[in-house]
Order: sequence, then C-alpha cells, then structure tokens
Amino acid sequence: MIPPESYMMLQALSTGFSMFDKAQTYSDQTSQVYAQYDAAQRQAAALDDSTYSGFLHLADVQQLEAKKHAVNVTELYRIARRTRAAQEAQNEEQFGSHSLTGAKRLQVLDFEALSAARRKNENFETVVKDFENKRRNLTLENITAKNRAYSGLSSLPSKTGLVTGLAGDLIDAKLSIGYGVGADGKIFDRFSA
Repeated sequence: MIPPESYMMLQALSTGFSMFDKAQTYSDQTSQVYAQYDAAQRQAAALDDSTYSGFLHLADVQQLEAKKHAVNVTELYRIARRTRAAQEAQNEEQFGSHSLTGAKRLQVLDFEALSAARRKNENFETVVKDFENKRRNLTLENITAKNRAYSGLSSLPSKTGLVTGLAGDLIDAKLSIGYGVGADGKIFDRFSA
C-alpha cells in the first residue's frame, strides 16, 4: 500500500521546513557568537586605549614630580654650601683656621646637609615606587576589565550537531513516509505491500 502523493508531499515539505529552520538557527547562532566576539574585542581595544592614556598621564605627573624633587635637592645643596661658607667665615673670624669648635660645627652642618639630601632622595624613591604601583594597578585593572569583557562568550554552534539534526530529519521523514502502523498495531512497510 503506497501512501497518497499528498501525504508524501506534506511530509517532504515538513522535513524541508525543519531542515531550513535548523540551518537558519545555526546561521543565526554563528552570527550572534561572532557579534559577541566583535563587541568584546572592541571593548578590549577601548580598555587598552584608556590604559595607555592613563600611562601617559602617569608619565607626565612623574616627570613633574622628578623636576620638583630635582629643584628641591639643588636648592638644598645651594643652601648647604652657603651656610657652610658662612660658618667657615665665622669660624675664621672667631676662632682661627684650626679651631676644633669650628670644625665640629662644620661637621654638624655637613651631616645635616647630607641627611636632608638623603631624606629627599628617599622621598623621591618613595614617589617612584608609588608610580610603579600605580602603573601595575592600571595594568591589573585593564586585565580584570578584559577578563570581564571576554567572560561569558558563547562558543560557535556545532557543525556536527547541525549535520546530525539534518540527518535525523531525513530519517524521520523516511520512517514516517515508508512505514505505517496497521489496525492490529503492527508496523508495516508501505512500499513493499
């Protein structure tokens, strides 16, 4: 008993629409995944630009800080030289060139000048370490933001799944057209009878 032609046409149309729907769904999912990756890459590029601008800003501020500290150290040395010269002149007037008191005062002045210069250098080193930490923090913030941008991205849909789904539709169509269930509940082949 061969099934009617209209039934076979209906099954063929149903199978065709199902296969078209699966192919279209696969195409839509693929496009969506590529759009997600594109958006994530654009966001990562914007984050890189922002981080680069942050690095440039830090470099400018660090240059200004270095200039400020350099001027202060130079000024400190100039004041120390002037104070030492004044003390040497005073020592010469009061005690003579070989006075122990005058020599001690000069040693104290030298020690204070060197201590002040050392503190200035230590302060500058602290500022430099602070800038290094700020650069490291900018880098870590960039990495964290990129991880957020790339997390949750979908993977491409499976081509194997598409092919398997299409093959399943064809098998279902063959089974529904080629086989039927009789009044007694038994399966029979429609084309062999």
